[in-house]
Amino acid sequence: RIWGRSRNVVKKWGAAICTGFYFLRATAANVAIFRKTQFLIAEKRQKQPRWQASDQWAINNALDQQVVDWSGGSRMKSNADFQAKYYDNTSHVGYTRLVRSKFVV
Repeated sequence: RIWGRSRNVVKKWGAAICTGFYFLRATAANVAIFRKTQFLIAEKRQKQPRWQASDQWAINNALDQQVVDWSGGSRMKSNADFQAKYYDNTSHVGYTRLVRSKFVV
C-alpha cells in the first residue's frame, strides 16, 4: 500500500496500490486492465508532454475506473492512522465490477 498516488484513489480507498512489487495472472481481464493502463499513460502524456509517466498512477486509476468493491466493505486504513502506516499487514481484497478481476493489497 502507498498513500501518495494517486490522490483521487487514496481518497476513495484509504490508500493505493504500490507498484514496487506485484505479480499478475495473464487473464483476459488483467490484460484489458493493463491495456487501459497504457492508454491512460499515453493520454496523459499527450495532454501534459512534460509529465513523468507513473505506472502507479495509471494502474490505480485503471482499476478505479473498473469500479472496485472491497471485500467486507471496508477501505484500507489511511496514513493518518499511525499504526496502519507502519504496522498494519492486513490484506485487503478488491473485486472490479466492469472487467471482472480480483486483487489483494
